[in-house]
Amino acid sequence: MKKQPEATRPLEAQVVVRMAEAGGRAVERKLTLPVIPDGPMIGIKPLFSGRSLGEGENATFDVVVASPDGAPLARRSLRYELLKVESKYQWYRRDGVWDFEPMKTTRRVADGRLDVAADRPGRISLPVQWGRYRLEVSTGDPNGPLTSVGFDAGWYAEASADTPDLLEIALDKPEYAPGESMTVAVTARTAGKVTLNVIADRLVSTVTQDVAAGTAQLRVPVRSRRWRRARCSTTAAATMVQRCATRPRWSRLRPRAARREQP
Repeated sequence: MKKQPEATRPLEAQVVVRMAEAGGRAVERKLTLPVIPDGPMIGIKPLFSGRSLGEGENATFDVVVASPDGAPLARRSLRYELLKVESKYQWYRRDGVWDFEPMKTTRRVADGRLDVAADRPGRISLPVQWGRYRLEVSTGDPNGPLTSVGFDAGWYAEASADTPDLLEIALDKPEYAPGESMTVAVTARTAGKVTLNVIADRLVSTVTQDVAAGTAQLRVPVRSRRWRRARCSTTAAATMVQRCATRPRWSRLRPRAARREQP
């Protein structure tokens, strides 16, 4: 490979060898090797467990710079950007059939500069609200290294929401105790009504709320231990507003000639 592909994460090379024995039986072996970069790389380590942290908390990361052989390096004025990742859908008509294409857009919510020492990592700490995010750290050089890491503010459902008929929902905590209040964030694409059902071995709670387009929060009290194996299901009904533009009709009045009476 003459030139390595552009990437924001370490690369691996997978070598696959297939051979045929004399009897005709196929034999396959795989070998995976790390790809050593040409220059220094930037490493990002999240200081929270897993991929998610709570809404309103600070997302904290340690940043290091390393040479191709793994030795730590000092670097001044690294550039970082915190991007919020949002999903949209583009509808199109082809061969008489309507279809859609999911689109990921990013919006910068924070940026800054960072110095990294050889014996001590640099630290980034940024407050986040509900949503999905990506942190990017680079040297600022167009041909220099760039590293990114994705994370969520809120505990999102594992199911994919890459179709327009699925809602994206997240919880404010990974687990709850009886007596606490559960906050569910629902990303509504249009204004309307959202119904949240909490289901265990039966329906244990239902909340309906008017929402605007964007992220709405629904709060549900956790009443008993029956909720330990409960799951949340949300349904959104869009509000259809029909606007009728009417133009006033004007009638032209023509004065009638007065009749002249004969004496």
